[in-house]
Amino acid sequence: MNTQQLKQLAAGIRAWLGSNSITINHSQSLDHSAALVGLRNWPEVMSFPEKVRSARLDLAAAGRLAMRFEAKHRHRAVPGALLTALEAALVPATVARPESAAPLTIERLAEAWRRTAIDQEVNPLPGHADMLAVLAAALGYNSYGEYSSANGESTDLRKARFWVVDTVTASPQIARLDLGDDALVVFDCLWQALKDLNGPERCGSAADLHDKLQSSVDDAALHDDDVGSKMATTNCVGPWDTSLDIEPADEILPGTGEAFVASFAGTVTGEEDDDRPFFGDTVVVEGSVSMTMVGRRLCSAPRIEILSAELDWSWTKPDDDDDHDDLPSYSRGEAIALELNLSRDYAIYVEDAELHPVTTSDEMTVSYIVDLSTCPPNEVIEELARNNGGSLQLRVLGTSFEYIRHDPWA
Repeated sequence: MNTQQLKQLAAGIRAWLGSNSITINHSQSLDHSAALVGLRNWPEVMSFPEKVRSARLDLAAAGRLAMRFEAKHRHRAVPGALLTALEAALVPATVARPESAAPLTIERLAEAWRRTAIDQEVNPLPGHADMLAVLAAALGYNSYGEYSSANGESTDLRKARFWVVDTVTASPQIARLDLGDDALVVFDCLWQALKDLNGPERCGSAADLHDKLQSSVDDAALHDDDVGSKMATTNCVGPWDTSLDIEPADEILPGTGEAFVASFAGTVTGEEDDDRPFFGDTVVVEGSVSMTMVGRRLCSAPRIEILSAELDWSWTKPDDDDDHDDLPSYSRGEAIALELNLSRDYAIYVEDAELHPVTTSDEMTVSYIVDLSTCPPNEVIEELARNNGGSLQLRVLGTSFEYIRHDPWA
């Protein structure tokens, strides 16, 4: 197997659990996929590529995953059925889109609008020409004729993801129809027809569009591989929460063919696991979102890029009033090396070790267990194990751990 296949299998794992009323996020599904290759989490997948390459998707792998489900979710999965579902997750989708290949013109939308209204027994109905005039106005044109002769306007509504309805231009056209108390029902039929034809999402204003973009940005951050990998290094178990702010949108949309571009920044946080040493709970995220206007009021699907995702180390920063000039400063690997009586030059060999505090009954930390099993195999690790009776778990005082510096502020 390879990491790309494991990502596909992670999606299958998420779907399996979802079908059994168990909700997990993207990072958790990646951690679960590690069980298929005999590893504990996604960081280990990235650290041991040879083990991943030598692994196979078979009944034994499905059995390991089933045991993970039992331990983490109290869900019992039959390994054979689970294997079948996972094999299907590796097959590329070949199902065609259910919608018709014909363009979704406003003429087709007007016909569907009328049919839906008839099914709802709306009476009286606007005429076909009046419906076209209202639709043209909602797209930003004073008349159907002006819309028909416009340059650059997409005649296929499906090329747009969002339709920001021009209520200012459409209101006089709607008032002219004199629909009275039936107006709400008539337009409910229009929006239902738009949905049935897989048309763009309706937005009542530029602010409404901003809210829909916020949802897309939040979802993109939660499913981003880099964000998920960073969250996997914290002591959080999920689900993740987002707090991302997009630049305020202008009320005036860009012109047809022009792009709408905005940056966003904020954090992704998780729920702390009290059984694990605290190692941060927040990833600082920055990115951008852009859309192209395919019409006066039609926007393409947003393109969202996560430009950076970094762990927030601000919780480790000392108070400004404290005098820390005389205190030593070590990287995490250097501190571990010093505790193991190694030169700081050997930090690279042990920096991936896990640290487990040993506490008294009143939760006072008295020492640490350094677990070297999470480090890539090397001669230094082998020598330490030989000197420790073959065990990769070494007990140390942990004095140096109090002086670990954490980038980027150090």
